[in-house]
Amino acid sequence: MKYSVKNNKILCTSHHGLQFSCNPMYITKHLMKKYPNKFEIVWNFKNTNDFEYLENLGIKIVKRNSLEYLKSLMTAKFIITNVDEQIFFPKRKNQFVINTWHGGGSYKTCGFAHPLQQSFKTIIKQIRLKIIYQKYDLYLSSSQSFSEETIRKARLYKGEILEIGMPRNDILINGDKEIITQKVKNHFKINNDMKLALYAPTWRDKTEQSEHEEIDYISLKKSLERKFGGKWQILARKHHKTETINTNNSISAINYLDMQELLVASDILITDYSSSIWDFSLMYKPIFLFCPDLEIYKTIHNFFSDINTWPAILSQSNKELEYNILNFSNLEFQSKVENHHKKLKNCETGNATKIICDRILAKI
Repeated sequence: MKYSVKNNKILCTSHHGLQFSCNPMYITKHLMKKYPNKFEIVWNFKNTNDFEYLENLGIKIVKRNSLEYLKSLMTAKFIITNVDEQIFFPKRKNQFVINTWHGGGSYKTCGFAHPLQQSFKTIIKQIRLKIIYQKYDLYLSSSQSFSEETIRKARLYKGEILEIGMPRNDILINGDKEIITQKVKNHFKINNDMKLALYAPTWRDKTEQSEHEEIDYISLKKSLERKFGGKWQILARKHHKTETINTNNSISAINYLDMQELLVASDILITDYSSSIWDFSLMYKPIFLFCPDLEIYKTIHNFFSDINTWPAILSQSNKELEYNILNFSNLEFQSKVENHHKKLKNCETGNATKIICDRILAKI
């Protein structure tokens, strides 16, 4: 056949070609460092101009949905994604598709568990999703609850699940936190003695961006300084698919693509329904939820579990957030995180990158 599958070729994508990030990035970096010149690694992007620097590192880049991309889709032995990746062609016999989902834990619903997927109007999307999910050979999982709810129930996936954690989370467990923190602070020109709080709300589409109370960074900073001491700086990182976020009195971190490094460098996380809750909880650092739109969001999305059982402290207003920060008990929080990890049956090993890369190596 003209386009035969190349045994050492890997096609990667992150967030539908928008980023060089997340699990596929960590897998790529490990393979290139550990096995130089052994693999032909291809990344696809919507805007290749933003990622031309990767070619100097030995990564081939192709424009998403171009002829070169379709060729790579047909000839790559391994296809690695962190989203519901559409594979246009029938998967070939000796291809191996790995899904390293960008979420973790088990919080807001997705896939077939999402309320909107249960209406007749979405029948076409359901058919498309079923076709997509049937083409995966392996899912990585962060916990047994994630395996059961996000992979089995929400995706109707019946194939192999490797419960080793997510490659992106290895640095949260075993990374050099001092070096990473210094890197982040240098990037944003933040003094070393400053403490960092990361505000990172999850994605909302246009219809969900209703009028509700915005986070008050000035009040937040004052509360953090009163409770924890020192001087604080707030990084605000909107979800890459959300159009806007209030960044007044904060530093925008949207262009810092490695979310995990931001998590490592931050002393506190403020989010809402984002799976970054799970990732950050692996470091046992304080997490506060700011959810002024809780009832609306729950109606649209629903949750796999009661939000009050998550490893974070819930606030539905700035006043409540201030109160919860000032009355924060680290002892109670540590216990809450430990119980959550036990309940979800945490599978994070801190060694997921090596394990999956060894699996890839063994298959060639």
